Amino acid sequence: MRSCVFRELRLSACEMYIAEKQIEELVKEGIVELCSSENVSPVVVTKKIDGSLCVYIDYQEFNKIIETVRYPVPLIEDEAEQLKYIKIIALLT
Repeated sequence: MRSCVFRELRLSACEMYIAEKQIEELVKEGIVELCSSENVSPVVVTKKIDGSLCVYIDYQEFNKIIETVRYPVPLIEDEAEQLKYIKIIALLT
């Protein structure tokens, strides 16, 4: 598997503080987790229309190297359609 490595983008001190604060918040909420992987994605801090700053992570290059799922989860509608014809359903608890 090839790696996805970018050179660090230059952020101002304010942008760096906001990005670090946002990442700490995401880690605390359990949305992301810290790791020591060589794969990284660039972080960009932009201004919103209201003037506040927002942190974006560019996953475009990273998504190119991720393997696609060969066995996708079946659609719930298809499973429900098959269950329509079953007389007995056993539940395992």
